[in-house]
Amino acid sequence: MNKSIKKIRNLNNFKCDLELCSKITDFAVKDLSKNFKIHLQHLDLNFTECERISDIGLQAIGEALTQLKKFKSLSLDFSYCNKVTDVGFKKMNEGIRKISSLDSIKLGFASCGKVSDQGLSHLGDILKNMMFLRNIDLKLERCKEITNTGLSKFGEDLEFMTEIESLSLKFGNFQHISDSGLSRLSQSLKELTNLKKIGLSFEDCFNLSDVGLNKLSRCLKFLPSLEIINLKFAYGQKITDSGFISICDNLHQFLSLKDLSLEFSCSGGITDLSLYKIGDILKSCTLLSNFEAHFKPLEGDIGDNSHVSNLKAPLKRIKLKFNECGQITDSGVTRLSQNLSSVLSLQEIELNFSGCNLVTDQGLKSIEVFVSKMSLLEKLYLNVYGSQVTKQGVEIFYKSCKKLSFLIKCILEENSD
Repeated sequence: MNKSIKKIRNLNNFKCDLELCSKITDFAVKDLSKNFKIHLQHLDLNFTECERISDIGLQAIGEALTQLKKFKSLSLDFSYCNKVTDVGFKKMNEGIRKISSLDSIKLGFASCGKVSDQGLSHLGDILKNMMFLRNIDLKLERCKEITNTGLSKFGEDLEFMTEIESLSLKFGNFQHISDSGLSRLSQSLKELTNLKKIGLSFEDCFNLSDVGLNKLSRCLKFLPSLEIINLKFAYGQKITDSGFISICDNLHQFLSLKDLSLEFSCSGGITDLSLYKIGDILKSCTLLSNFEAHFKPLEGDIGDNSHVSNLKAPLKRIKLKFNECGQITDSGVTRLSQNLSSVLSLQEIELNFSGCNLVTDQGLKSIEVFVSKMSLLEKLYLNVYGSQVTKQGVEIFYKSCKKLSFLIKCILEENSD
């Protein structure tokens, strides 16, 4: 391996993906690290599920990073490396501290159960002093030792990172994260006035409620330059329409917003009231070109989606998922199709009605009618698996749309390609 490694000595950019290579050990990581040279500027290493790697490997990388004086971007992923602890995490961070020129950092330690509040706090202490840092991406899902204490401390440090333009934080499946931790993190966002892209994932954090979302909503309005927002709060059993609507109510202030994704699947208190709020989003965000909404209404149908019609936004891509919404009928699908036909700017459409067992060929026919009016449409993805749509209905659908130039993919069976 050494002979191959030596070839990277004159590279400016180096990427190595060793995911699921279970025989990779700390010794291999050390061999790789010792060949990093001063002119290396971009490093991307993926050791996901390399279960033999421990703190020793992280320490070797940390020591090697101290040589990289012209370094710009760093991506390291040790997700599911169960031997990694706060000790190795801190050793790696100390190497990052020496890279004064760092512009972008992406760290993945999902399911590293021995990384705790101490490790996250130590990382925050380092990042807040990196004056050229513009992009942060942290993946820490299922790190069960991280609590409100660590999240709050990271929030305090985040307030000093005022030049950040892109922030992505993934804290899904945290048993010890509640509204107080999210509120403190949200408070820090008010200082990041240069932020253009934000992604926050708190999926399956069952102690979060509308209180935390309301605080997040109030703080986001201090970031008028946001162009991309990605919020994930799926499986939040204490989250209701109130929390979702509070997020939506402030979106009109983002005059530059182009890409919006909201994930509230299986949140306990989400009903049709949240669906109706979608129209307000599309009308107020005048530059929005990509919109996704994922959730399962508890009752009712989508027949009242009249709020989608007459949109002023130049919407190009829309994704609506209503999987397993058993109360949706052909009437609702027809109404939705009629409203979407008014959005002539659409280029990509994804509609998911899987598990909607009241949708039949009649509903599919209404979709066929509306897509035939889409002169700019390039791609249509339609999932009707688990509905009452028949193979004959799909065949007629394809035959009718054959004259159209855009790509069509209709999923009828579970194993469809």
